[in-house]
Amino acid sequence: MQMIDKKISLGSIITLIALVSTIIFTQGATQNKIINLESNVDDNRKKIMSNKEKHQNIEIHVVKLETMMTERFNRLEQLIIEK
Repeated sequence: MQMIDKKISLGSIITLIALVSTIIFTQGATQNKIINLESNVDDNRKKIMSNKEKHQNIEIHVVKLETMMTERFNRLEQLIIEK
Protein backbone atom coordinates (compact mmCIF):
# COMPACT_ATOMS: atom_id res chain seq x y z
CA MET A 1 0.00 0.00 0.00
CA GLN A 2 1.39 3.36 -1.02
CA MET A 3 1.20 6.38 1.19
CA ILE A 4 -0.31 9.51 -0.27
CA ASP A 5 2.12 12.41 -0.16
CA LYS A 6 0.33 15.03 1.93
CA LYS A 7 2.97 17.72 1.41
CA ILE A 8 1.90 20.74 -0.58
CA SER A 9 4.50 21.67 -3.14
CA LEU A 10 5.32 25.16 -4.34
CA GLY A 11 4.19 24.18 -7.86
CA SER A 12 0.76 23.21 -6.56
CA ILE A 13 0.38 26.54 -4.77
CA ILE A 14 1.45 28.51 -7.86
CA THR A 15 -0.92 26.48 -10.05
CA LEU A 16 -3.80 27.09 -7.65
CA ILE A 17 -3.05 30.83 -7.48
CA ALA A 18 -2.85 31.03 -11.28
CA LEU A 19 -6.15 29.17 -11.64
CA VAL A 20 -7.97 31.38 -9.13
CA SER A 21 -6.49 34.54 -10.69
CA THR A 22 -7.62 33.46 -14.15
CA ILE A 23 -11.14 32.75 -12.93
CA ILE A 24 -11.37 36.13 -11.18
CA PHE A 25 -9.99 37.98 -14.23
CA THR A 26 -12.37 36.17 -16.58
CA GLN A 27 -15.34 36.93 -14.32
CA GLY A 28 -14.39 40.61 -14.19
CA ALA A 29 -13.93 40.84 -17.94
CA THR A 30 -17.27 39.11 -18.56
CA GLN A 31 -19.06 41.40 -16.11
CA ASN A 32 -17.53 44.44 -17.82
CA LYS A 33 -18.74 43.22 -21.23
CA ILE A 34 -22.24 42.67 -19.86
CA ILE A 35 -22.33 46.19 -18.41
CA ASN A 36 -21.15 47.65 -21.74
CA LEU A 37 -23.77 45.68 -23.65
CA GLU A 38 -26.54 46.84 -21.31
CA SER A 39 -25.38 50.43 -21.79
CA ASN A 40 -25.37 49.97 -25.56
CA VAL A 41 -28.87 48.48 -25.46
CA ASP A 42 -30.14 51.50 -23.52
CA ASP A 43 -28.45 53.90 -25.95
CA ASN A 44 -29.89 52.05 -28.93
CA ARG A 45 -33.36 52.04 -27.37
CA LYS A 46 -33.17 55.83 -26.92
CA LYS A 47 -31.98 56.28 -30.52
CA ILE A 48 -34.81 54.09 -31.82
CA MET A 49 -37.42 56.05 -29.87
CA SER A 50 -35.94 59.33 -31.11
CA ASN A 51 -36.02 58.07 -34.71
CA LYS A 52 -39.64 56.93 -34.30
CA GLU A 53 -40.60 60.40 -33.08
CA LYS A 54 -38.77 62.01 -36.02
CA HIS A 55 -40.49 59.63 -38.42
CA GLN A 56 -43.89 60.45 -36.96
CA ASN A 57 -43.16 64.18 -37.20
CA ILE A 58 -42.14 63.76 -40.84
CA GLU A 59 -45.34 61.84 -41.56
CA ILE A 60 -47.38 64.61 -39.95
CA HIS A 61 -45.60 67.23 -42.06
CA VAL A 62 -46.17 65.19 -45.23
CA VAL A 63 -49.90 64.96 -44.47
CA LYS A 64 -50.04 68.72 -43.85
CA LEU A 65 -48.24 69.39 -47.13
CA GLU A 66 -50.59 67.05 -49.00
CA THR A 67 -53.57 68.83 -47.48
CA MET A 68 -52.16 72.23 -48.42
CA MET A 69 -51.47 71.05 -51.98
CA THR A 70 -54.98 69.65 -52.32
CA GLU A 71 -56.49 72.92 -51.08
CA ARG A 72 -54.38 74.95 -53.49
CA PHE A 73 -55.21 72.70 -56.44
CA ASN A 74 -58.89 73.04 -55.56
CA ARG A 75 -58.49 76.80 -55.39
CA LEU A 76 -56.66 76.80 -58.71
CA GLU A 77 -59.45 74.77 -60.28
CA GLN A 78 -61.99 77.27 -58.99
CA LEU A 79 -60.00 80.16 -60.44
CA ILE A 80 -59.69 78.42 -63.81
CA ILE A 81 -63.42 77.63 -63.86
CA GLU A 82 -64.33 81.24 -62.97
CA LYS A 83 -62.34 82.64 -65.91
